[in-house]
Amino acid sequence: MNILHITDLHFGRDPSEGASDERQLALDRLLNTIEGLDEPWIPTVICLSGDVAFSGRMEEYELAAAWLKRLLSILHLSPANLVICPGNHDIERTFARTYARPPSSEEADQCLGTPIAEQYLRAFANFSGFCDKLGMPKYSLGEVDGYLTGYRCIDGVRFVSLNSSWFCRDDNDSRRLWIGLPLLRHLEARGQWPRQAEPCVVLLHHPREDLNSSEIHASTARLNTFDYICDRCDLLLSGHTHGEVREPEQIAARALVFTGGATYAGADYNNSIRILKLAGGFVQYRAFEFDPRTRSWQASGDARQRAIGFQTVLPATAATAVTSIQIWKELSLAEARRIRESKSRAAKPAGALPALIGRNVTVLRIDTRFLVEDKRPMPKPTTSNWPLYEAVRRTPGKRVLLLGDLGTGKSTLLCEFV
Repeated sequence: MNILHITDLHFGRDPSEGASDERQLALDRLLNTIEGLDEPWIPTVICLSGDVAFSGRMEEYELAAAWLKRLLSILHLSPANLVICPGNHDIERTFARTYARPPSSEEADQCLGTPIAEQYLRAFANFSGFCDKLGMPKYSLGEVDGYLTGYRCIDGVRFVSLNSSWFCRDDNDSRRLWIGLPLLRHLEARGQWPRQAEPCVVLLHHPREDLNSSEIHASTARLNTFDYICDRCDLLLSGHTHGEVREPEQIAARALVFTGGATYAGADYNNSIRILKLAGGFVQYRAFEFDPRTRSWQASGDARQRAIGFQTVLPATAATAVTSIQIWKELSLAEARRIRESKSRAAKPAGALPALIGRNVTVLRIDTRFLVEDKRPMPKPTTSNWPLYEAVRRTPGKRVLLLGDLGTGKSTLLCEFV
């Protein structure tokens, strides 16, 4: 499965005809870029992580629907291959301002239970109508179907769409938002979001830092909602930040969290998209950024790869089983390749990497008999100077794994305790 991750389209945002023309040129060029992708990277599923419109008005959704239909047509996909979650610009704020934000987790859990209260549904009526007219299948939340939260399966992958915008009202939303822990528990209780099942992708518009503190920290009586989500999915796709392309972060020892920049929020933003290729327990991903000067979409560096899935963390009992040794070897090799690639790309983000430079390291031998609490003067340690490979090979005992960020001296100093 190849997932095209787009976010923050903001149809209707353009304040002038000139800005509208810039939008059309940028999004038309994006369609051309997607149409010209190499076959292994052609998307088979489209994930839109919120902010389809700018003010939640129906005429804005009509513009969005026209463009999305062109995108689906180019990829020869139906609306059944489209997954969308709402964002803070998809709520009608005239309704949202009529109810208060919950100040505590107790009140938030009372508000966001099942069935979902009518006032919250009404605030997203235009968004739901847009999804329905587009022909996108509804999500299931227990026995109720809708477009605001729930799950749907596509080609053996479980997609869970969540709503972090229930209480979005103005520019002071940050750190005051709730997802609705009772809604997540309802999905799990109905067997619609099992913890260990087929691959799972979650769409959530806001990044973690915009949620209420109680949603990202556990208490004695309540779970950490964000970790609860990440512990039950392999990929989490979010938006809202309008930032630059960034590497994913792994949360709860499972989910890779991809925070997308805006696909188009205006010519003055770092507009970008990302394609994620799921295959064999790994995800390959590459991004494209829009250059407003040339009005073209350019690949942002080379494709990268990360291991995904719950199998990346095994229980201690499994680690001792003979059958798990090969799994651990494969995971260790994959992690070593990931670390090598990330460190290399930190030195040179794009293009061909520089040739390896052979440097000797100083081996510092320290006699541990003198490492005592009375802080007696320690004899001057003996040193040797060898190439790194030779230094590690000559070190007695187990092999040495050197970890550390660039410039921390790991390639020039090796301590040997005897």
